[in-house]
Amino acid sequence: MAGETDRSDRFLASGAGQIDVTLFPCYDVVLRLYLYADSKQRSFNAVYVIRIYQGVLLVSFIQRCILVIALNASLLCAATTSIAGTMVSNLAEYNNFGMGTFGLYEHASSFTTDSIPYHLNSITIAAYANADNTQGTLKLYWDLMGKPGALFAELGTKSIPAGEQMVTFSAIDTTLNSNTTFWVSVSSPGDDFAWTGTTSTSEVSAGSWTIGDQVFNRIFPNPTWAAVDLGSPYESGKFAVDATDARRAGDLNADGFVGQADLTKILEHWGQSVTPGSWPLGDPTGDGFVSQDDLNLVLGNWGLGTPAIETVPEPTTLLMMGIAGIGLLAMQRRQLRAK
Repeated sequence: MAGETDRSDRFLASGAGQIDVTLFPCYDVVLRLYLYADSKQRSFNAVYVIRIYQGVLLVSFIQRCILVIALNASLLCAATTSIAGTMVSNLAEYNNFGMGTFGLYEHASSFTTDSIPYHLNSITIAAYANADNTQGTLKLYWDLMGKPGALFAELGTKSIPAGEQMVTFSAIDTTLNSNTTFWVSVSSPGDDFAWTGTTSTSEVSAGSWTIGDQVFNRIFPNPTWAAVDLGSPYESGKFAVDATDARRAGDLNADGFVGQADLTKILEHWGQSVTPGSWPLGDPTGDGFVSQDDLNLVLGNWGLGTPAIETVPEPTTLLMMGIAGIGLLAMQRRQLRAK
C-alpha cells in the first residue's frame, strides 16, 4: 500500500494535479494506467497521457459551449407552432331539423379524432330556446359499437336566452385519444330547448377529423340508445370541437422527452418535402418542408420531459478508456519483444 501511495504521489507531481478530479470521473483511468506501467518497471510518459486527456476535455468543453449557445439562440427564435383551434365543425351547414329535449330526451352525435391526441378546449353547439334562462347540458360518451357507450366527460350546464344561437361549453383537463370516436350529447331538464340538426354530410376539419352521420337518442329513464330516423340517410347535430395538440412541442418520436432521437428525425429528413405536419418525418411546424423552423422547434424545447433511463458512458470516459487500452497494448507488445 505504501509503495502504491508513493507512485500516486509521483503521478500527481508529474502534472496530474492540474485536473479537477471532482469534475472528470475518468481521471481514475489515467491514474490506474500510470500505476500499472510503474509497477511493471516500464517507461511510460504519464504527463503525455495527461496532456492528451486535457485536450480531450477541452474539446468536450468547447462542444458543450457551442451546444449551449445554439440552444439559447434557438430559444429566442424557436417556432411555437402548435395545432390548435376548431378541429372539426359543421356549424356552417344548413338547418334541417330541431332535436327537442322536452325534459326527457338526450340526443347524441359523434366525431372521430385523427392520429394524434388533443386537449379538448370546448364544444360549441347550434341551439334554439323558446324562453330565457333555458338550460342545456352537454356530455361526452365513449363509442360502443357505433353508438354512445360509457360516460367520458361532463362539460356542464348552460343557461341561455331565448332564440337561435351558438352555445359554447368549456372543458377542463380533458384529453381526447387519437383515432377515437366520441359522442356529443345534449339534454335539458325543461321542454324549451332544442339542438339544431342537419342532413348535410359536409364538415370543415383542420386535420382529418370527421363528424358522424347518425343521430342517437334515448328517453329517460330508459338507458338504451336508439338510432333516429328522420327520413334522410344522413343526420347530425350541429357542433364544433375546439382542441389543442396534446403532444409535447419538439417530441417528434413521442417518447415523452425532447432529445437526440428527435434531432435525428430532423437530420434524417433535412431539406425534404414531407407530409405536412408529420412529426415522425421531421415536420412539427406543419409546412411540409423540413428546415430551420423545425430544427428551432426541437432545440427550443431541448431537454423537456422525462428521458428514458439508460446507462450510457460519458464520451470522454469512452475515449480515455480507448487511450488506456492502446497504452496497455503497447506495453504488452514491448514486454513480448523483451522476452
